[in-house]
Amino acid sequence: ASGSRSSGSEARQRERVCASASRLSMAPASEAKARRRGKAEDKFAQEAVPGALIGKQIGRSRGAKVPWTLLVGSNLIVFALGFVFRGSIGPSHGLDLGDGATTSETEAPPSSSNTQDLHAGLHSSSQAASHSSLRTRYLAASLDFVRSTNASDRNAADALLDFLLRKVASAGITSGGYLEMSLEFARSLHTSDPHLAVEILKDFFRRGGFDDRSHIQLLEAMGDTYGVVRQHRRALEYHGKALEAKRARSEGAAEEAISLAGMAQDCAREGQLEDALKHLREAQGLPGLPPAAVATLLEQESAAHECNDDFISALHGFEAAGRLVPSHSARRSLRHAELLRRVVAQGGGGIPEQVRASMDARADNLTADLLRRGPWRRADQLPQVFLPGLSGRPWHELSAQGAELLWPDSVQERLVRAAGIVREAHKSLLVEYNTLRHSGRLLREPECIHSPDRGDWRHFEANGIWEPERDDQGCASKVAPEVCVLLRRLRDAGFPWIRGGFSEMSPGATLRPHCGTTNGQLKWHLGLSVPAGGCAELTVAKESRAWKDGEILFFDDSFEHEVWNRCAEHRVVFQLVFVHPSLWGTDRNAQVPSGAVASH
Repeated sequence: ASGSRSSGSEARQRERVCASASRLSMAPASEAKARRRGKAEDKFAQEAVPGALIGKQIGRSRGAKVPWTLLVGSNLIVFALGFVFRGSIGPSHGLDLGDGATTSETEAPPSSSNTQDLHAGLHSSSQAASHSSLRTRYLAASLDFVRSTNASDRNAADALLDFLLRKVASAGITSGGYLEMSLEFARSLHTSDPHLAVEILKDFFRRGGFDDRSHIQLLEAMGDTYGVVRQHRRALEYHGKALEAKRARSEGAAEEAISLAGMAQDCAREGQLEDALKHLREAQGLPGLPPAAVATLLEQESAAHECNDDFISALHGFEAAGRLVPSHSARRSLRHAELLRRVVAQGGGGIPEQVRASMDARADNLTADLLRRGPWRRADQLPQVFLPGLSGRPWHELSAQGAELLWPDSVQERLVRAAGIVREAHKSLLVEYNTLRHSGRLLREPECIHSPDRGDWRHFEANGIWEPERDDQGCASKVAPEVCVLLRRLRDAGFPWIRGGFSEMSPGATLRPHCGTTNGQLKWHLGLSVPAGGCAELTVAKESRAWKDGEILFFDDSFEHEVWNRCAEHRVVFQLVFVHPSLWGTDRNAQVPSGAVASH
């Protein structure tokens, strides 16, 4: 199905696996027994899945850790993003203005304003201020605003800035202090309206007048924000400019490593894997980096090798990082077992039996240890975020007579009603997909679970935060009106969807076996354009089914699954991701990662 090019690549990889087998670290099968137990922070059910932030590892202090649980949609951990954008301020119930009043008790923000007024007022102020207290209040108000409005109203955002101007200008903030607070506000928009963050940062560039250090901060912030909106070439441009500015100021190896890692992330997201590896190797060669920072760079290099189907190098890099900074976290255990199995599968029968047996045993021991410590219950269902107590099975059935007797009658009725709404939209969705495809709106899927030399995998998500000009419901209704109408109908019908959009796989494309992000969501695939003959299949927990035009496949992607398109034509489906029915009407909905951020 993949052609001779794919076959040659597989042969080369197998030869490399066999040649490298003797270099593999072969820890004893009992290694899992040596892991730490008992500490509350080691309870996997409570463990966030963090990005290894290089800036933190080298001792930079620009704020608290990012709650990276929001960004676990990819099977790859984002190691480089977030060098500047960090913050984990909790919910605020009204802004404490220091005079006994809160925003909920005093005047509301005006209906319109201009961000330049805020810049002018704060830049011209020269009075002394309690900077940390003022910044906390500023950020608390910003986050309150984002949570209450989803930052979908640009006029309301300007109104907030104007309101803050009138409240804090009299306290006086230096130019640098104002810049720092404004960057905090831009960071808070990354999971709600990153395009607004881009506009805020652009306004700073237009105004100018900052010193060299502040200019570098702006370059980094712009690069990070363009990465969030998936304009990776622009992100690379700004991260590259930040690197040049740092070198001109001789800011040192640590700062250079941060920029190089950001550039590597941008290249990897664009599919420029060799360039990504070049930047990472340059960063690793910088003098004086602490072991934790080098380990982070090695893990990022491992991810790039995995994207390139070079699993043996990915495993070597990952294990080298583990030797520098030993860790027994759930994230590392999951990834280690996955890499071991991929090396074995890629090497085929060419791997010496002793090496194969050792690697299989190590992967099995890692998995067994995860199951012993919980919260996971099955070796074929190992998502990064596992919510205990949910009914789980790989495949679910839907029919006109009602869903299987797994949930209450009211839930089953909603499922059947929603499925009917989705099926009715089949023809209009197909027309809209073709329009989007011909206009170039389908994005290359950055998640590295498909082979780069085996076809293409593209998607469009109508409510993705990277989509510009979303409406007040967070949907890209100007370019995908039919999808947005469908999503509104489903919401009105009481169906708690997370995200919806199109998934396209070109001839020969495959997705490797993997588990989805969380068991707190389920998926529907509505066949839109599926070649006949069963040449395109989805396998979940070793059971394969083929898509059909106008019909829905209903499955739980937290179970191990893989995809093939062996057809001579594209396979296109409409994918709808929704909250697990066992969570409907409960306060556990908040535990499901945001679909606008988690893309898979």
